[in-house]
Amino acid sequence: MKLNEKVAAGIAEEYLDRWRRVARYDELAVMEENGDKDWENVTGEDGQEYKVLAYVLPHGDETLRMVISVNLRRKNHAAADPLIREAVMRSDGTVTTPADLVELEDRWLLPYRGMQVVQVQVSYQLTLLLDGDAQVSIESMATLTKQPAERSRCGAGPAGP
Repeated sequence: MKLNEKVAAGIAEEYLDRWRRVARYDELAVMEENGDKDWENVTGEDGQEYKVLAYVLPHGDETLRMVISVNLRRKNHAAADPLIREAVMRSDGTVTTPADLVELEDRWLLPYRGMQVVQVQVSYQLTLLLDGDAQVSIESMATLTKQPAERSRCGAGPAGP
């Protein structure tokens, strides 16, 4: 039987939401340090039995990655690939998830609010190294403006109009 990804995603999000509401950083740090893993068998809205595995991994300085893995509960044979959802908790209790990445009409909102740029690297790409072991790399055609009337093109590839 194949994993119902919609149902599995709903289960994973429910568990992550619970962690977002009640988990404290210091409790998760103990869970990570001890290598603790919590698992539970649940029945999905489709009537199938699912196994939910919850654990914590180090993510960087004073950040922890909360991981929820959902798979069909199977007996006597190997299970298929699980559906995995993650969120990152900083020591101040702030939680971000990959779902926090939002594309707007004219820009992207990244899940790095409150982080500080600790280093800028410029070569064929622009890389911003952030605290908490995150980085943003931009590799694209760009326009360098010296003065409003004078512009020069930067980047790889042919110049556009």
